[in-house]
Amino acid sequence: GGNLERPGENEVDVLVDELSARLLGSPPDCSATVIAIKALDTARSDLSIRSAVTALVYVAADDDTQAVEYLEQAYYSRRKNVFLASSLLSALGLLGLRSAPARAGAIRYLLRLNAGDPRPLLVAGAKTIGILCDRQDVPTLRKKLIKLAKNDDAAVRAEALQQVALLKFA
Repeated sequence: GGNLERPGENEVDVLVDELSARLLGSPPDCSATVIAIKALDTARSDLSIRSAVTALVYVAADDDTQAVEYLEQAYYSRRKNVFLASSLLSALGLLGLRSAPARAGAIRYLLRLNAGDPRPLLVAGAKTIGILCDRQDVPTLRKKLIKLAKNDDAAVRAEALQQVALLKFA
């Protein structure tokens, strides 16, 4: 933890990436959540933020509401960043597979998606809806997926239709 508090400008993301790799290279340990949150707070580049978020999702306990709050804040504050928004929404959805608070947060943000959002966010949203509905059907999410399947963008439409088909198979 001490290294993250005093590195030079150019070293911060290198340290965050190394820390994230260590966390991901070990068995999940919920005591490392505080470290992953610190890494997320400290990261500067998009790739390092994504690494820290992945590590946070990996180590967070199923009932860790603090981890969920940090993921939601990270998504909300970066929702206009095309690259990060889709990664953060997907991460929140993945944690939502085992965490009721994360699932509720993911559902809230997925239901807010609209046709004017960037393509990568809509595609990630369709995938995340498919993953969440596969575990537990949520009628409002299913309706959102059907709406995405009618999107003008071919990539969004294709992903949403694929998720609808996969859900029908299940």
